[in-house]
Amino acid sequence: MVFKKDHINPYTKQQIQENQQVNLEIVLDASGSMATEIGGRPMMDIAKQSIKEVVQSMPANSRVGLRVFGHQGDNTDAKQAESCAANELVYPIEKVNVAGIEAAMQPIQPTGWTIIASSIENGINDLQQFNNTNDLNMLYIVTDGIETCGGNAKEVAKRLTDGKTNVVLGIIGFNVDAQQDALLRDIAKAGNGYYARANDAARLTEELQRIKETADTTYKWKTFTQSDWTRIRSNHISGNMYNGFLKGLRIESTRFRKLKDEEAAKHQPKQ
Repeated sequence: MVFKKDHINPYTKQQIQENQQVNLEIVLDASGSMATEIGGRPMMDIAKQSIKEVVQSMPANSRVGLRVFGHQGDNTDAKQAESCAANELVYPIEKVNVAGIEAAMQPIQPTGWTIIASSIENGINDLQQFNNTNDLNMLYIVTDGIETCGGNAKEVAKRLTDGKTNVVLGIIGFNVDAQQDALLRDIAKAGNGYYARANDAARLTEELQRIKETADTTYKWKTFTQSDWTRIRSNHISGNMYNGFLKGLRIESTRFRKLKDEEAAKHQPKQ
């Protein structure tokens, strides 16, 4: 539920602008560990399928691109330099094309090392071309690990808070352990972004669908009814939240009655 008075998007934490131009870059981790299987399926295959599903659900006028890292060399020490240099925009950010992005993902195999810092930096640079006031630029990284190429992802993410960029960061930790989860969460926090952890195919798809929710720039405003109020109260809202809603409703009710009385007085016959 989004309140029109607040005009704050619950995911981006930014001011709501209807009819925005959504520009999305998804970054896919192709490090060797993405070959790990969950339920008999390689994590890479699960990630590809989830990305395809969210791209299919994006608004028709969206622009969507795909960046991949770690897809060259391998995850041995001898090939680390080659792999850490592999950070490529394999599909440009253009009007959403499901078939094109699917074709770009198809040959990508889990191969090398993990490059978070450069992925954020390159993603910001890719999206900076879209700088109109109605552009909503999103950079979403799907990774199963932390930086292994020497970059400082947390420091790079801080660029997103300096007021010089217009990019919203999202990171999904896919089947990560507790330490990896904490470090990835810190990176997202440093960039004032969104972070989630997904341990299976269903949860990964669910989290990626938040991109679609964020990109939905058509808001179906409706009157806040008694049934809405009852539903909120039944959801175990806190005392402060309850009191805040109650106070707001009383104020609006008083204003409405006052306005109604003033209008009625204007139409009273003169004595």
